[in-house]
Amino acid sequence: LGVGNGDPTSHEPDKASQRKLFNGLAQVIVQADRTSGPVELTASGERLKPATVQILAQPRAAPFNDVTF
Repeated sequence: LGVGNGDPTSHEPDKASQRKLFNGLAQVIVQADRTSGPVELTASGERLKPATVQILAQPRAAPFNDVTF
């Protein structure tokens, strides 16, 4: 969904597959579709040992405005 690093002077796009670090930090925001399943993220870079994390995505509950009384 998006990437960031907290650098207020960065002109890098917020929607990208990579991001430069700022003070050693970066963030990624993911959004799954309506199906369950694993989401795998890998961080890698120059002089960085690649690291991978797997997150299990689950469908969200219906929001309150979808409920009828």
